[in-house]
Amino acid sequence: MPTKSNHVIVATLRVEEQHRVTFLEVVKTLAEATLLETGCLDFELHLPEDGSACIMIYEVWQSKAHWETHMATAHIAQFKTDVASFSPVAELQHFQKL
Repeated sequence: MPTKSNHVIVATLRVEEQHRVTFLEVVKTLAEATLLETGCLDFELHLPEDGSACIMIYEVWQSKAHWETHMATAHIAQFKTDVASFSPVAELQHFQKL
C-alpha cells in the first residue's frame, strides 16, 4: 500500500485504432521492464471497457526521484522510439498520497 512519500502517476495514452494491437504489445514490453526497476512499487495496465484505442497506466513509485530516473531509462527511450510513428496522445497526472 502506498505511503505518504509515494509518487503516483496516472497516464492515459491514445493512438489511432489501426495501431492498437502493436501499441499494446509495446506497452506490455515497457511494463515488464519497468516492474524490474528499483523504486517501482506498481505498474498496472488498464484497457477501457469500450475497447477504444487507449490505455491507462497506473504507476506507484517510492518517490518522484525514482520516477524521474525511470523516465531516463533505455526502455523508456525505446518505448518512445517504438511508438513515435503512432503519434500517441499522452496525458500524465502526478499524485501524492494524502
